[in-house]
Amino acid sequence: LVRVGLNISYFLPNAFTPNNDGINEIYIGTGATVGMRDFSMKIFNRWGRILLDSNNYKNDWKATDAPDGVYYYTVTIYNGTEFNGTVSILRK
Repeated sequence: LVRVGLNISYFLPNAFTPNNDGINEIYIGTGATVGMRDFSMKIFNRWGRILLDSNNYKNDWKATDAPDGVYYYTVTIYNGTEFNGTVSILRK
């Protein structure tokens, strides 16, 4: 029996511009996701309210009702590994 580890990577940008100009409109992760499982992503506003709660790594957050500002995210993948960070919404 030979076990080969999964080569999974997931990248989330630190800003996006949902201003209806057709460029950088949605917040979406990219990377080598073949074999990814047990994915969870939550995006919070500055008061801790959950704005997105997704189990799909192909999620696309449009931030329709979210004003410009900095938001906090937490992503859990595969074996419970958790990543945290921030994303800025810039509409101007």
